[in-house]
Amino acid sequence: MSVQHITLKTKELLTGLLLASLILLPATKGYAESVKIHSVIKGNRLQIVMDWPKKVTFKAMVDDVKASSKAEGHELLLSFDKAIETSDLETLTKKTSGWLESISRGYDTLLLQSRDKASFKVSREGKKIQIEVVRNLSAASGKLSKTAPDNDLLITFAEKVLENNRAELMRRIFDKHGDGFLMARPLLAAQLMLALNNKVSSERWVQMAENQPDMMLDQQIELVGLYGKLGQSGKIGQTNHTRNLGDRIEQRLNNPKLPPSRKKDLIYVMLELKAGERVLPHLRQLAYGQGAEWVFPYEETLTQLGKKKELLDFWRMRIKRSGLSVEDKRQLAFQFLDHNSKADAVPVFRELAQTASANSPDVEQLLFLWGPYPGKEERKWLTEKARASKDREQTEWLKHLVNVGEADEAVRLALKRPSAKITDELFAFYVSALQELQDKDMFASALDQWMEPETNPDRLYRYGNLAEDQSQIELANEAYEKLLEFRPQDKRTLRRLGRNYFYLNQWKNTQKYLGQLVTGKNNDWPTNYYYAEAMYLEGHVKESLPFFRRTLEIVQKISSSSTILDTAKAVSLERLGKKKEALVIYERLVKVSPKDKKIRLKYISCLMDVGEFEKAQKWLTLTKK
Repeated sequence: MSVQHITLKTKELLTGLLLASLILLPATKGYAESVKIHSVIKGNRLQIVMDWPKKVTFKAMVDDVKASSKAEGHELLLSFDKAIETSDLETLTKKTSGWLESISRGYDTLLLQSRDKASFKVSREGKKIQIEVVRNLSAASGKLSKTAPDNDLLITFAEKVLENNRAELMRRIFDKHGDGFLMARPLLAAQLMLALNNKVSSERWVQMAENQPDMMLDQQIELVGLYGKLGQSGKIGQTNHTRNLGDRIEQRLNNPKLPPSRKKDLIYVMLELKAGERVLPHLRQLAYGQGAEWVFPYEETLTQLGKKKELLDFWRMRIKRSGLSVEDKRQLAFQFLDHNSKADAVPVFRELAQTASANSPDVEQLLFLWGPYPGKEERKWLTEKARASKDREQTEWLKHLVNVGEADEAVRLALKRPSAKITDELFAFYVSALQELQDKDMFASALDQWMEPETNPDRLYRYGNLAEDQSQIELANEAYEKLLEFRPQDKRTLRRLGRNYFYLNQWKNTQKYLGQLVTGKNNDWPTNYYYAEAMYLEGHVKESLPFFRRTLEIVQKISSSSTILDTAKAVSLERLGKKKEALVIYERLVKVSPKDKKIRLKYISCLMDVGEFEKAQKWLTLTKK
């Protein structure tokens, strides 16, 4: 039977049916039923639905042979028990032009002629008659361009639409023509459907492509890409058209005349095929020769193949190349560490640390790799970094020296700084370094060296504080007394000097400095108390009493309690003759601070003053022990 023409027998049958219909047709036009017809094309399936207003009966014949539900052939003739009237035939013809040679409607018949042999299936669902046409792709693809002249134009348009990422424009074409015109280009159809987010349809087109008898290399590559995009990478290298793809690509890659851009594409396809071992020589050549984009795929392939030695050799080559960015070097260093190659990582971090700040991550990483006890060469490197730095940066490098056991060297370098350039940070460091060394003599010598040329009152005050922190009270007083030469009325300095001399049992000096502060109504109880006690111990009992009273006035308003505050309160009461009140406080103090001998002695003295000699004797015996 000819594919291009309706068979003679079918024509005769149609003629007979038409004549019979003319004879039996009533005069009224309302006899024919208005039928709505629409179609849907899904991959290699064309579905036509005839929606009748009432349920009808029908007969189906395929190539003049009566068909029950499904049969193969070129023509399907449907005969109904009612006449047909429809306005959808023209639209149906256009949409199915890539599938059907023609659609003919008789009085009560519908004839579909396929361009190629197809499988026809007719079924009923209520008032609807469903027709499904399934075409053989391998037979259709070779003939489609000859039987449908408009296909070339539509396919060209589809390619441009996909190339310009405007797949939504294809919806109009599909609405008008369906997707049958793509039967010869299933891969293009799959790409378009994927771009339209129709994954199911895209997968169906891919399956159709796998049924094609032959496929060019580029088509095979395109198929691999589609499997990847569809999340079916497991099928790559396992299907009919991808199984021998690696062999074909490897043959092309060995062609010395292959353009670089083509070589790149083919290598990436081989990586998709998990054929890294086969393209490794090409990757090695490109990674060593060009670097850039080939570095990662070469490294990744070596990692996947477990070629650790070759990977480390490649990184050693890269780290020696000029022009490598700091970030790239840092990344390589960490990669060395990830592969347990500390010996390769340390020189890289040392190079990075050479120009980095003392507190940078690169320096911290280097020190971590060196460990708590670095070698002689490493300690020398730190010393040179500290010597070449200034101000706060030098202080941080000196701290690193202390941490690796070079506190003496750090202190030696700190002492080389002129007093005027000693920062607060260096102060703090210096003290910690000396604490590490436990060398008070060196501290005193250094502080005395710094104080001698110093003229800044604030810096002298800090020197005094540092000396106090190290229990160098006399040295602290030297700093404070020099400060008063530049700022004679500095109250905080006078207060510190008076207190320090009190603890040194130098009562006259205590009175000398605190006496400048107790004039007027001074609300500072320590100043009043130390001044009063210094006068009393010096023998000026009567003159000290007003200051003890002032001390009591102040401390009695303080709600909080402390040993030193309660001691001052008890002593003041005792000096003012209120010995029993003082005794109550002393008894509480010896319970709170039983090992404080000074409090015990004051308590014993007060017991004797009130006549409790036996109790005093008992406490004196305990104190001597």
